[in-house]
Amino acid sequence: MTTEKTVTRATLLSAGLLAAAVTTGLFTAMLNTATANAAQRFLEPMKAATVAIGGQTAVAYHTIDRQGRFQVVVTMAPSGGTEGPAARFEAELEDGAAASLLLDSGPGTSPSLRLRRVGDRLGVQAFDARGRADMAAMN
Repeated sequence: MTTEKTVTRATLLSAGLLAAAVTTGLFTAMLNTATANAAQRFLEPMKAATVAIGGQTAVAYHTIDRQGRFQVVVTMAPSGGTEGPAARFEAELEDGAAASLLLDSGPGTSPSLRLRRVGDRLGVQAFDARGRADMAAMN
């Protein structure tokens, strides 16, 4: 079952990078407890993944604090020397929960990045504009 929730803890350094930020100024995350249906990369705490997606470069990592809270951080900026604003997303995930970042990269396109907590690891998946898993985007 998918639940939509507005994440007010997200810090956006500029509006317009994320599709949900265009009209609300906030990031809308999709929380989902379903299992993944495509290949994904799993990260241990404080290990990062770099993803090229929709003309942006994203760096994703997570920490686990002393209270056991699982904090996910994603920073995005334009790729390849292109000028433009950067954005930062932060979310706290329960075990089995996921957050999806949808990018507004033009008419008819919605590449996305899915972050899913599995125990103490973070699953990272990139999807192209057609919703297909894009492992080539992962570094």
